[in-house]
Amino acid sequence: AMRLLSLSLQLFSMPASKLHRTVTLALVLHLAPVPCQLASLALPGDIALGGLFPVHEKASPRGCGQISENRGVQRLEAMVYALRLANSGRGPMPRLRLGARLFDTCARDTHALEQSMDFVADRLSSLDGLSMGSGELRCQGGGGGGGGRGKIRQPVAGVIGAADSSVSIMIANILRLFKIPQISYASTSPELSDNSRFDFFFRVVPSDTRQAKAMADIVKQMGWNYVAALYDEGTYGERGFQEFKSHANELGICISRTHLIPRNHRNGSLEDIAASLLNMEKSRVVVAFCQAESLRTLFWLLGRSENQREARRLFWVASDGWGRKTDHLAGVEDIAEGAISLLPERRPVVGFDDYFKSLSLDHRALNPWWEEFWESHFKCSLSASKPGPRCSGKEVIGTHSRYEQEGLVPMVVDAVLAMAHAIDRMHEALCPDEYPKGCAPMNATLNGTLLRDFISRVNFTGTSGDTVRFNQLGDRESLYEVFQYQHRRGKGGFRYRKIGSWGGSLSLDSDRLAWGEGASSSPPVSVCSEPCGRGNRTVKPNKETATCCWECVPCDSKYQIVLNDSLCADCPLGSVPNRFYNACNSLPVETLRLDSVWGILPMTLSMAGLACTVFILAVFVRYNQTPLIRASGRELCYVMLGGAMMAFCTTFVMLAPPTPVTCGFFRVFNGLSLSVIYSAIFTKTNRLSRIFNRAVKSLMKKPSYTSPRSQLMLCCCLVSVQVKSFVSELMKRLPVQVIGDITWLGMELPRTRLDYPDRDHKVLRCAVDDASIIVSLLYNMILIALCTIYAFKTRNIPENFNEAKYIAFTMYSTCIVWLAFIPIYFGSLKNFRIKQTALCVCISISAAVTLGCMFATKVYIVLFQPHKNVRRANSSSVRGGSDRRPMFSPQKRPLLVRARTTTSGSEGEAATTAGGTAADEEDSVFDERAGWTATTTAAVVLSDA
Repeated sequence: AMRLLSLSLQLFSMPASKLHRTVTLALVLHLAPVPCQLASLALPGDIALGGLFPVHEKASPRGCGQISENRGVQRLEAMVYALRLANSGRGPMPRLRLGARLFDTCARDTHALEQSMDFVADRLSSLDGLSMGSGELRCQGGGGGGGGRGKIRQPVAGVIGAADSSVSIMIANILRLFKIPQISYASTSPELSDNSRFDFFFRVVPSDTRQAKAMADIVKQMGWNYVAALYDEGTYGERGFQEFKSHANELGICISRTHLIPRNHRNGSLEDIAASLLNMEKSRVVVAFCQAESLRTLFWLLGRSENQREARRLFWVASDGWGRKTDHLAGVEDIAEGAISLLPERRPVVGFDDYFKSLSLDHRALNPWWEEFWESHFKCSLSASKPGPRCSGKEVIGTHSRYEQEGLVPMVVDAVLAMAHAIDRMHEALCPDEYPKGCAPMNATLNGTLLRDFISRVNFTGTSGDTVRFNQLGDRESLYEVFQYQHRRGKGGFRYRKIGSWGGSLSLDSDRLAWGEGASSSPPVSVCSEPCGRGNRTVKPNKETATCCWECVPCDSKYQIVLNDSLCADCPLGSVPNRFYNACNSLPVETLRLDSVWGILPMTLSMAGLACTVFILAVFVRYNQTPLIRASGRELCYVMLGGAMMAFCTTFVMLAPPTPVTCGFFRVFNGLSLSVIYSAIFTKTNRLSRIFNRAVKSLMKKPSYTSPRSQLMLCCCLVSVQVKSFVSELMKRLPVQVIGDITWLGMELPRTRLDYPDRDHKVLRCAVDDASIIVSLLYNMILIALCTIYAFKTRNIPENFNEAKYIAFTMYSTCIVWLAFIPIYFGSLKNFRIKQTALCVCISISAAVTLGCMFATKVYIVLFQPHKNVRRANSSSVRGGSDRRPMFSPQKRPLLVRARTTTSGSEGEAATTAGGTAADEEDSVFDERAGWTATTTAAVVLSDA
């Protein structure tokens, strides 16, 4: 019969006319004996439905195994219960009664195909209107199917089943040829959604496409990205795995290894699978697209004592083939603790539990597998020839045994009610006048195509309270419930606990999750590579697992960020990586804070210096006409005091926040203040040198440019050179002279700029090159050097002219200050605070040294020793001789010239001539009315006499 049916399928696949295919298949099946000896459960009715259930488990390699109490018997009895419900007054069939013939598939497609031949044979009488004899078929030997003899068999209007997707695919290929609609209660393979191949197939469970997405969402939400996959050979497992793999790739989930459980598996192949799962290092999660029966032996292998420790490390995410079943976990429940499984949303069928528990041993008259179920369920024997305790026949299900409604019982009921609703609506459409009574068109035969159309339009409330309807692919779209297999702490035993649901998006109650020992709420870790630390990029050697597996390589610099997790890129100047090293943060702009020690110290010195300068200036103005002040060279003293004030004010300009205005003032005051001071000192020392060193060589020749006006002009010229040096540097150090600071500022407007002394700092400062500062300071250092040289050359002048000594002290001290400043300033290129503070302090100390050495003694004499601030006779002596004689004797007068008293504002102490009268003119050794004389000349003349 199987060979003949296979031949018929080949014929149908060949191009031929419809009549040719029909006649050929009819002849083939007519020659085949009808297998009336097959066991089946038959229920009488006006219209018959077929039913296919895995009453027995699949045996290896062929045949049927042990009875399946839950997947098989409970589901089969659920159809019987649903038919009684439909035929009752509360059901959708008020007048017509539904009958049924239910067969065992043994969870094997080939065995199910043998059973389905009964449906095909019954349909031949109405195939495309072809009549075969009287339209009635009898079993070989005159026996009727289902245990009766001589009975006419009734064609089925539709088929409920099957459970396994591979079985449903095999059956659907046959039933569609004869236009017999089929509604499955458990087949979820995505392949069955192909309307071009399975246009007469419907199912009250959602497709595995949705289930696979739900499983991928669970794995993603748990933080797992590296999992193993286990799936059954066949449509259910293979197509389900492919769908999961597709969704996993979209979510960045990698599959570490895959294992296929063959149909006819042996312990050897399962041992290899178990060993592979136990040896996994990084992956601790197994995604299983398997029927629970396929896992029984595998879990037994994993539950061995030597494997239990490693087996407990594994966590499972299982499809509805596992669901809420417990048979495959018997004795090894602890290694499955924490497993997550899915089932289409359903509620237990109210009334079915009472119906099933009420069934007694007498039910074997209807159900040919009931005795076998009874023995297996109560662990007893009904036959004296079998070992074990004897059954009394009075056992009660649920009382003398453990009972729980199987998970897909509501789906079986919904499938039967969907078929009943469609037949009822078809009856109403065909017999509108006689409805709800029967009518000839309905009683004669059922049109499969028309019934299919009515099935596609059913819409009613199912046993779970949700709506039963089919989409354009024949699938029912419903929610999935998510369960976790948990140990009941304190109560003992294990249970499935609902932890969430999925209806396009996942909703989990994290408080209901438990993960093994200690009932921890933290999920286990199942990742290929941990996230790289900060500042590390990823290197992915394997393209297949690149989204999950990588190596962490640190970036070359701490100033690099990681782009796209795999590329290190430098942050631009003025920015540093954030704490995650994925973006650059701009550094705060730094300026010297006035409230820091770097600002307080120079400002304190400058304010003290300003106070002293103002005080000295006030003393000079108050005692401006006294002999000591007049003899000090008042004009140049005031110039030096002005330069000192500029020097002290320069500190505030330099410490002010950089702006174009403050930067302009900085350019002007930076070198100009010191130039004013040292130009005045240079003018003094140069004048002393020319007067006293040249007088010996030329007694009667008057030195030029020694008047106060000439001294001021010379000082201004020296200051102007400082300004010109700025311009020369601006013009790239060409010998181009431009007069005036205004020209310089006009050619290069003052502005600010951001400097980066190192990668960690961004400094706002004036846009002045160090070269310009060097040129400015270089000119001041030249003036300091010249002043020092002249101070040394005038060290032997008479004691009355000892201001040269104070000038020497000033210049020696200044040289020490600048020698200390230069290495500090240019050695601190990366610390702008040190550079800025050092320059301020150096300028302030230089001005303070000038005040202390040049003005302190004079102010002290004026204020505290006024008796010295008078004209007195010159008692100075020429230094360097062995005996110290007075330069001018009051008893002798000069022989060569008529002398009168002269004083020099540059020589320090008041000087008098031999006559002892005070000079009325200050700051000049020349008298236009009386001729010229000099103390040094007088000393020489007296010495020669």
